[in-house]
Amino acid sequence: MKALSKFGLLLATALVACTAFAVGAQADHEVAEINPATTITGTASNPTLDYEGTEIVCPEGTATGTTQLGTNPVDVVNVELAFGPPGECLIAGSLAASVTCSTASGDNDEVGTARLHALSFDQGPTNPEQGEVDRLNTGFSCVVTVLGVCTVTVGAQDLTTNNDADLVGEGTGGDPTAINADVDVAATRTGSALCGPSSGTGGFTGSYVLDPDTVTFDQGPNG
Repeated sequence: MKALSKFGLLLATALVACTAFAVGAQADHEVAEINPATTITGTASNPTLDYEGTEIVCPEGTATGTTQLGTNPVDVVNVELAFGPPGECLIAGSLAASVTCSTASGDNDEVGTARLHALSFDQGPTNPEQGEVDRLNTGFSCVVTVLGVCTVTVGAQDLTTNNDADLVGEGTGGDPTAINADVDVAATRTGSALCGPSSGTGGFTGSYVLDPDTVTFDQGPNG
């Protein structure tokens, strides 16, 4: 009986710990809410990936996703990324490159996309609302190709450090509403070392001006 009692106590302790973890994980979401419920497109000029000192720059990048889609929590939107025009991106300032990224598919567009997560609300017109890109979803890929020279690839991964994607310009009535992304991703290279190391970290930066410009991070169900 004593052994059983000890086992029962351990089991109860484990169940309490698991329940607390589950509640904490749930509370982490829907503190904020992304509005309005619509399809949003962000457009960036000269988005840049600094791949261990080798810069990859495209004239334009887009991010497109639908907020409050299906069973998605109201604080996330899965966005499809694109960079171009084809052949006009540059590696190290001189190597002409094209970028091909995965397209959205599956329930809630969760396959092949990047996930934007709103973290805060009501920071005032001069302070950004906090957000993050918390993962590149299953099936995600962006491949930078210099024909006959190299490829640089970014694939699906969880992003836990330096993954900011803040909302700026909300409610100012003047500055454009935009997502300012500053995100570190793991990347790999095949072919010439002119395109960077065989593996390493790429620091991605881009300011995505939003259409519609009425996007807000508001108080969510758990806020």
